[in-house]
Amino acid sequence: MPRGRKKDMRTSQEKLTDLISEIERQEALLKELRTQRKALEKAIEDEKKEALFRKVEASGKTIEELLSSL
Repeated sequence: MPRGRKKDMRTSQEKLTDLISEIERQEALLKELRTQRKALEKAIEDEKKEALFRKVEASGKTIEELLSSL
């Protein structure tokens, strides 16, 4: 036969302290994830620039010629 749930014997102050700690931990994780996102976005942008530069080089035209044709 099931025994039921174990009661939480912590005080309200202890629960609040634990909750605040968890919020701080999650905020730190979110900050780290945002930093990782910015780094990946920068890497993607750099890859696109590199690909564009390689295409310009492969075309045999100078940058000035390409800019004047735009």
